[in-house]
Amino acid sequence: MKKLLLFVLTIHCSLVTIHCISQSCLPDSIIFTTQTQIDSFQINYPNCSEIEGNVTIIGDDLINLHGLSVLTSIGGDFHFLSHSSTLTNLTGLDALTSIEGDFIFSWFSSPLTNLTGLDSLTYIGGNFQFVCANTTLTNLMELNSLTSIGGDFYFNCSNTPLTNLEGLGALTSIGKEFHLSGSCLNSLTGLNSLTSIGGDVTLYHQYSLPDYTGLEALTSIGGSINVWGSRLVDLTGLSSLTSLGGLDLGGNVHLASLSGLETLTTISGSIIILSCDSLNSLSALENITSIGGRLTFDRNNGLTSLTGLENIDPFSIDSLSIIFNDNLATCEVKSICDYLVNPVGSIEIHDNAAGCNSSMEVDTACAQLSIPDINFESNVLIYPNPADDILTISCKNETTIEEVVIYNQLGSRVFERELPNSTINLSNLKQGIYIIEFTSKKMKSRQKLIIKE
Repeated sequence: MKKLLLFVLTIHCSLVTIHCISQSCLPDSIIFTTQTQIDSFQINYPNCSEIEGNVTIIGDDLINLHGLSVLTSIGGDFHFLSHSSTLTNLTGLDALTSIEGDFIFSWFSSPLTNLTGLDSLTYIGGNFQFVCANTTLTNLMELNSLTSIGGDFYFNCSNTPLTNLEGLGALTSIGKEFHLSGSCLNSLTGLNSLTSIGGDVTLYHQYSLPDYTGLEALTSIGGSINVWGSRLVDLTGLSSLTSLGGLDLGGNVHLASLSGLETLTTISGSIIILSCDSLNSLSALENITSIGGRLTFDRNNGLTSLTGLENIDPFSIDSLSIIFNDNLATCEVKSICDYLVNPVGSIEIHDNAAGCNSSMEVDTACAQLSIPDINFESNVLIYPNPADDILTISCKNETTIEEVVIYNQLGSRVFERELPNSTINLSNLKQGIYIIEFTSKKMKSRQKLIIKE
């Protein structure tokens, strides 16, 4: 009986001890500005291991973080803004496993060469903001336990030996935006487990990054791909991507193709491609069946054709802008032709090459594309053209018309009559561009017919 009582008391004391060690504290946050404050933390706040508020470290005379060795979780944000010339690693944060708020790390001209001390960190509920410059950091290997970021991933580095994101191999999801800026990265290698990004993917002035290699596991991006002023040559690395919130590419003078997007089937927002002069093909977009916004091509002087867009549902396009593409002559792909027949939004087509220099030119090319090719000399005159309700037919060289057929821009017959009179009534046809075809015993002829209001 005494042994049993002693055992129960031992268990009770152990539970009390555990409860004391795992105590929550500091709901109003804490700021460390000196080494003395860090050294005195466990004395000033005994058994404080789960800080409920924010933690900020901004001291510039720090030597180590050993005084924080009991810290296991932070309920708010963690801000590390110290530029100490004597702090060489983050040892002391080894027990930290989760940060419910933001992780904001700013590191300039510091002797820190690694992130030792963050090896146990598995979860960041808010944003991951990492900024470094003029340092000797070579990798992120100490972040290899991090699996999830609830907010944005913001990474900016320059003048460091860091060239990739190796060390983030356990990261599977980013809740919001993925944003890269700075000039140090030449590869996204290290993100091989990342499957989803909830917001935009933005590359800003990434002059050393040639493609998206490293993101092969990524299947969905909730926001847009935004690439401005980069050295990307294509979009290799996105081979598993099936859904995307939008595609916004601008000022990428080296971008020659959209290779890498071949598995993409749905874009829920706009496609905007601006000032990408090396881009000469849209064929990688041929599996896209719907979008949910604008379709814009502006100042892409290497683009000659819109082939690759033909499978997009025209009713999913809410406006169309094709302007200032000096060499773009072929715009009569099915999605564009169908949209021009029944536009649900605005249309702006001008300052492109002949054949795609106005809506009427594209309409004409669409009509010719849809109708079987017939190229016989015409012995038939029609007037007025553009026509109102009545069209007059006049034959040359004793030609006798046996049948007249009118096709719309989709190639569908909308009017046909055998042995017609010298006039036909067009009042049932809507305003637009049509092809009128005449059949006689010896030949067929075809002409463009415009019906005005």
